[in-house]
Amino acid sequence: MLAPLAPFDPAVESLHLVINTADYVSVLLAPELVRLCALEAPTTVIQFVERTFSDNDDADSVDFMIAPRRFGRALGPRFESLPLWRDEMICLASRRDQRFGETLGPAQFQAARQVIYQLGETRRADVSALIQPTAVLEVRPVCEVPNFLVMGAIVEQGDCLALMPRRVAQELVRWRDVRIVEIDFPDRSLDIDAYWTKQAGSKRGHAWAREILGRAVRPLET
Repeated sequence: MLAPLAPFDPAVESLHLVINTADYVSVLLAPELVRLCALEAPTTVIQFVERTFSDNDDADSVDFMIAPRRFGRALGPRFESLPLWRDEMICLASRRDQRFGETLGPAQFQAARQVIYQLGETRRADVSALIQPTAVLEVRPVCEVPNFLVMGAIVEQGDCLALMPRRVAQELVRWRDVRIVEIDFPDRSLDIDAYWTKQAGSKRGHAWAREILGRAVRPLET
């Protein structure tokens, strides 16, 4: 009874990991994470969710929250973190929209119709600024959506522009008639980290999950 527990063995033990994040993160992360688990942890289940927390107890119910560093640091000292990858904001436009060249100025973007990402039912300027540094430019939204992937379809069909992380834009360019336009704005960078509460981190298998999460993002580091 006094002997320490054996180390978590992903090859034979079951684990259910809940990752709270935006849809574009799951597009980038899930394929490699599932591939690694198939090799090393065949009974592990990974569940991606999109939630807004009403209190700190809700945060204990997920294993990881993956979010921009500015947003994560605002969560407070109850959370621990793991750096994942770097990204930057760009503008997405329809290929048929020839009003703009390869680079867009802030005034040009502000004068255009916009589709924007919104977390939750009510848009808060302080929260939006933590999620994406270019949110201050989003002054003429004609559509607000809770995920990034649908923004590609809206931009493709309409005369809207959208600000989003470059990595998700690169995915959308592959299967939508859209193009990337650089945004001439001084603060465009994004650092994406994983966050978890100390209670969630004490869960059996969580240390192993942090290690495999770090390996799953290596393709995104290039």
